[in-house]
Amino acid sequence: MNIRVCIQLIEAVMATPVEPLTRRYIAAVDQALDEAGIPANIVVSLSDDAQSIRAYTYKTVTNAVEICYIEVPEDLQGRGWASRAMQIITTLADQMGIVLYLTSADSADDEEWAMPSAELAAWYERNDFVGDRKMTRHPRGQPGSSTDQNE
Repeated sequence: MNIRVCIQLIEAVMATPVEPLTRRYIAAVDQALDEAGIPANIVVSLSDDAQSIRAYTYKTVTNAVEICYIEVPEDLQGRGWASRAMQIITTLADQMGIVLYLTSADSADDEEWAMPSAELAAWYERNDFVGDRKMTRHPRGQPGSSTDQNE
């Protein structure tokens, strides 16, 4: 193969847009939630908006996704749906190397939420999130993960 053909092949490969890992992660979560039978009216909102994530860290972070919210309708609450959704979210984050961010509810919001803010923060902590209101979860087995900090 001559050098001109090699250069054309390299240019073609480089010109092919690569979907960011965070977008592939969000799509994988959506698919896994469907495959797991999570009811469609349970809303899981994820974002890979860099500006929003920068507000947590005050720096640019790659491969980071914000959990905006997990909303379970009142008639489905207490059945473990949010926990199943969170398990899917965190398992895929571990597998794909995604750092997760979220803001836990403020105690002023307790009347509006299905769970008091202290219980919600404890639930996030059981799912390996660390922090006060702004919480972070690094993939298990990678530097910065809460499992690494506990060992």
